[in-house]
Amino acid sequence: LQNKAETIDFLIDTYKKYEFSSPFVLTAQLYGIISEGIKISGLTKDDFPEYSFIIKKAIALIYSRNRIDYKAEACAKDLGIKPNDLQRMFKHETGMALGQFIKETIMRKASVELKSNLKSIKDISDDLGFANQFYFARVFKEYFGVTPSDYRKHFLI
Repeated sequence: LQNKAETIDFLIDTYKKYEFSSPFVLTAQLYGIISEGIKISGLTKDDFPEYSFIIKKAIALIYSRNRIDYKAEACAKDLGIKPNDLQRMFKHETGMALGQFIKETIMRKASVELKSNLKSIKDISDDLGFANQFYFARVFKEYFGVTPSDYRKHFLI
């Protein structure tokens, strides 16, 4: 499909073709719609890696915490495994270090907050678990190449 609008129209048309007599039928049909969309897009199964339950759970915990101070040790403790084991498994399955994944997740969240929210940069920094807004600004600039205030100015114009 050439663009998002075409994709949405395709999904709506496909959805309208089916009647859903139960949640199970709806789920099966949604999987079919998604599969069809994947086929049409030219993506393969390799584009959608399957992670182990532990790694999926770790990712879910990181997304739910949304804080830079949520470290590998805390995540491992929440999962009931050793930090070294979690870090090794995470790197093996995702190809990315766990700490780097946490940082990238938080930076993406910071980006969204700066673009869509009028909270102060200090409040965003605090919400994301940074020790202070100056450290947040330094990490943000390392990641995006601009300060949080310049980033926000660019997207709010």
